[in-house]
Amino acid sequence: AYNLFFRLERKRIIAGIDHLPMVVTLECARDISVEQKDKPKRQHRKSHGKISFRELARVIARRWKIIGIPNRNILEAQAIMEKETYQEELRLWKVG
Repeated sequence: AYNLFFRLERKRIIAGIDHLPMVVTLECARDISVEQKDKPKRQHRKSHGKISFRELARVIARRWKIIGIPNRNILEAQAIMEKETYQEELRLWKVG
């Protein structure tokens, strides 16, 4: 769930909309998940320059500690679905 939250918050911070209240929907959580799956590996490129990774991680960790229960529940539900999908794919890979 934290990984999904991290991706979502990172996007919001870089877009400059992190001052707005966060409302996580199941569709939003699915989009973040699907977006990551469909992404090909990229070559290293210059940073966006808005915030260092260290500061980004600190800010997001602080926000994770105070995230509302409804938002956390949605992210945790999506994380459980992703884990089940991964375990099924792994099982099929081991069999085949």
